[in-house]
Amino acid sequence: MKQKEDKNKRFSELVGSVLTETVEPPVGLLSRVMAAILWRQRLYAGLKTFASLTLSLGSLAIIFLAAQEVVLRINQSGILSILSLLFSDLAVVLANWQTFVLSCLESLPVFPIVLTVGATWVLLISLKFVFENTLKFKNNFYPKLRINY
Repeated sequence: MKQKEDKNKRFSELVGSVLTETVEPPVGLLSRVMAAILWRQRLYAGLKTFASLTLSLGSLAIIFLAAQEVVLRINQSGILSILSLLFSDLAVVLANWQTFVLSCLESLPVFPIVLTVGATWVLLISLKFVFENTLKFKNNFYPKLRINY
């Protein structure tokens, strides 16, 4: 019984000492914490900018190569001679328009066109991220941050 009372007494003394303590934070703790947060945000913004820029350059290279392939395949497929029928024999094209459209669609180089469009989409999105993260990096995220305490 006495042991239990001693434990309760020691526990209440410990709780009382913790509750009555007035510990002051070290001087400059807030500024150090804010500086560490801003440094980490700048680091991540720089890494994201670098990654987005690399992705942009890669998609530019893919667009260039895929556009060359589109031009090469269009020249090889003969779609230009099929489209020239629009100017030479419009009446025949209008009479057989379904066959004409199917011939044009079959002659299109689909994969290089899809690759060019997809790489252009990736380029636009990665450029958006480049600009966003560059602005964040340049402006230190929160340049007018004021902390009142």
